[in-house]
Amino acid sequence: MVTLHNRRGKLPFIQKFSKENREMQKSNTIDQLGRYRLLRTLASKEHLDVFEGVHLDLGRRAAIKALYLYEMRDKRERQRDAERFRQESYRLEHIRHPHIVELYDYGEEDGIAYLVMQFAPYGSLASLHQIDEQLSFARIRRYAQQIGSALQALHDAGLIHRDVKPGNIFMGANKQVLLGDFGLVTEDQSRQMPRSFLEYGGTKVYMAPEQARGLPCPASDQYAFATMLFEWLAGCRPFEGTADEILYQRQYYPAPSLRELAPDVPAAVEKVILKGLQIDPFNRYKSVREFVNELECAFNPPGRQATPVRLPYYAGTAQPGKAHVGRRYGSRPGQLAPGRKAMPVNDGHSSEALRLAPKEDVREPQFDEFTVQPLPLSIHEDAFEVDECDLELVPADGEGLARRVWNRLGSWGKS
Repeated sequence: MVTLHNRRGKLPFIQKFSKENREMQKSNTIDQLGRYRLLRTLASKEHLDVFEGVHLDLGRRAAIKALYLYEMRDKRERQRDAERFRQESYRLEHIRHPHIVELYDYGEEDGIAYLVMQFAPYGSLASLHQIDEQLSFARIRRYAQQIGSALQALHDAGLIHRDVKPGNIFMGANKQVLLGDFGLVTEDQSRQMPRSFLEYGGTKVYMAPEQARGLPCPASDQYAFATMLFEWLAGCRPFEGTADEILYQRQYYPAPSLRELAPDVPAAVEKVILKGLQIDPFNRYKSVREFVNELECAFNPPGRQATPVRLPYYAGTAQPGKAHVGRRYGSRPGQLAPGRKAMPVNDGHSSEALRLAPKEDVREPQFDEFTVQPLPLSIHEDAFEVDECDLELVPADGEGLARRVWNRLGSWGKS
């Protein structure tokens, strides 16, 4: 059921709107699709909106992707996009995976086709991280394992995503990564004749060279995946310029050195990323699974296996403060543990910080001198939550340390 405020009956298929009128009409007229009440618009583009909604009876929140077929004047365009929407619903329904967005429902009513999907309250990784933001190794490893698991499940089902990018990867309610937007997913037809670029689509700044030539394959998703990892490690993309310039460079030039842009990246990690960015798909890893396994080994090479040291549980009130990035700390075995600082912003010199007070008297474990690194911190309204993370301890000499601390800091907020 589509509930309209200002008009009744079936919406006309052929009707021309200015962009301003179109946006005003959508926001003012549609407040319900099927059994879902629409709360707010999450994203919008031509002929399509994504809403946050809630089920009228169950109270379940969902993301509702609405395609306005009635706006499309061209019959072939309307039929093509409607079929693509149905295919997206079919593929989501038949691929169940903890790191793939779950489909709840699909419907077509009054010239609007819509998908009802799992809601990701923290948005996409594109909204969580700026393009020039370098992420911690711990967070990158966690993202890589979860995204890689989802892509491998897709490939095992004989499908290719074709549009792997931060904007299509979401953060779920339990802080799990979710691969979404299956509108361009297709069957693996890499052994068939090439097709046009327009048919295979995708996002140019992440697109593999062979996909731009109309020959996507599972290794194309690996290339886009490696591009994201390069971006998170270096704080910039492998190639710069307009989308078309980047696409051209990828066809003919190898990816630049990662360590020249980010010297702290281990050489073994650079080697894995650059192999995933090879121009020839046959020179990349045989599967995303192999790519992720090699990346994990590069972060944790044999002989330097991390020794887990469990820190005590910290919770308390949020107190603004300053924490100098790179300040050295050492353990005081047997002494009371001090308050810890979680640093959400890192400008290279100092960080706005929130101090965590120990929940109870605890004793520190023994570990070598290390440098404090920023901890992943989520802020929503008046609540603060420090993500679980595997915090790498960086010693004073910069040579690496075969010891890591697992932080389980839990939830805390203003009181």
